[in-house]
Amino acid sequence: MLFNSYIFIFLFLPLSLAGWYALNHFHRYRAALAFLCAMSLWFYGYFHPKYLLLLLGSIAMNYALSSVIAMVERRGPVPPVLRRLFLVLGTGGNLAVLFYFKYTDFFLSTCNAVFRTDWALRHIMLPLGISFFTFQQISFIADRALGDAPHYPLLQYLTFVTFFPQLIAGPIVLYDEMIPQFENPENRRFRPDSFRRGVYLFSLGLAKKVLLADTLAGQVAFGYGHTYYLDALTSLLVLLSYAFELYFDFSGYCDMAMGIGWMFGIALPVNFDSPYRTASMKEFWQHWHITLQRFFTRYVYFPLGGSRHGRLRTVRNVLIVFLLSGFWHGAAWTFVLWGLLNGLAVVFDDLGILTASSPGPAAARRPLSPGRPFAHRRYFLRHAPLITLPRPAMQALTFLFWTISLALFRADSVATASQMIRNLFTRWWLPGYLFLTGEQFQPVELYTVHKGLSLFAPSLLRPCSTVLWILMLTLCSYLVFFRENSVRMAGHCAFSRRDAVLSGILFCWSVLSLSGVSTFLYFNF
Repeated sequence: MLFNSYIFIFLFLPLSLAGWYALNHFHRYRAALAFLCAMSLWFYGYFHPKYLLLLLGSIAMNYALSSVIAMVERRGPVPPVLRRLFLVLGTGGNLAVLFYFKYTDFFLSTCNAVFRTDWALRHIMLPLGISFFTFQQISFIADRALGDAPHYPLLQYLTFVTFFPQLIAGPIVLYDEMIPQFENPENRRFRPDSFRRGVYLFSLGLAKKVLLADTLAGQVAFGYGHTYYLDALTSLLVLLSYAFELYFDFSGYCDMAMGIGWMFGIALPVNFDSPYRTASMKEFWQHWHITLQRFFTRYVYFPLGGSRHGRLRTVRNVLIVFLLSGFWHGAAWTFVLWGLLNGLAVVFDDLGILTASSPGPAAARRPLSPGRPFAHRRYFLRHAPLITLPRPAMQALTFLFWTISLALFRADSVATASQMIRNLFTRWWLPGYLFLTGEQFQPVELYTVHKGLSLFAPSLLRPCSTVLWILMLTLCSYLVFFRENSVRMAGHCAFSRRDAVLSGILFCWSVLSLSGVSTFLYFNF
């Protein structure tokens, strides 16, 4: 079930909220949790009912191991060797399931290419959300094995894993920030202020997804489908379109998930904090997909030694984290290279060769989410920066690097990504494809205008669509670089008449624009 669908907005969400608050009002707390779990399973099973068995099987496997650890703990201190065995069994079991469903075909195709084998690919359908709920449970079972987490009742654990706002595409929540909230009686009470903020934030996120991200998807798909015919200007506009599409798609989902959480009285961690305003790739990764970087910090970077064993070991650990991050995003060499490229950029930032002149308020602001990203210590090879640029210039360079790196993230092959990047430097002008790509800009709000031009002035259709496409990119740039982000807007919203009208207009406009099924990009990961 999609957040941006009629069945979710007008049926599922109202039923979930009504049942949750009604049962809590009559102090049926366990029944309220059971109801929320049942609704979350309906939400997940709506996509593919058979994958409910996978989700429930994963939960059963991890909870059974946690129960075994609890039995051993009741008998006395657990030997370190046995804890390490539990750690290997827990993390290994989860990663084995993830590997089978997500990486089997990648492994087989790689072996066929390298060793000239002829293994048949399995073509296994990727279950939605498997990367997210697997990492969620790895965090719990790893801490259980090490003795850092308690054993919870089954109902609380089931609610922690299946809570539907974060089940499909994050944020990757931790047990110690979610289960206490479900157990807190204050969160069972209807709080108008939290509910209003949730509705407001959900409306902003829905508008980001439907009105901005989805309107840019057509040009991106056309551009990457005709990479070898694009000139420099068209390639740049396509790259920018994908950078903004991914931004508004992912941040829109995060806003909607957090807004729904607030409606239920549950605070999800912030996963997105204006990353395009950062002045280095190191700072960027402190603001993009914050909970994923928190996971890798806590369960990969620190166990490898972090930055405690010299510069070379720190560089190695950072590159390992980014390679794993790239591989987590997708089973393809494009994602691996994308992760490595971003890791090298973070290492370069920490060399201190190129820095911004002053941090400014945006850089000084810490991420809204708890937990510090992995690259939190400086390991300069220089005591002073070699080149210092104004912060706006560094922001522009960071955004340009990220935008170009997304060619690997979006393309279906390294060759396609390379061609897209080469276009920026070799094909200065190839007439025709700029207007062909711009013609794909067809928002539903302009359907009548589009049809009118195609009937009465067909020669103006492509130029007008291209101009509107560029204007949309200009609007996206303004919203990203100069407007306050939606979480902060909702956080200090005064709920004046103006705010209510704005929220209502955006919500109604977004609902009227739900012309088709449009999944979130991070569903693929």
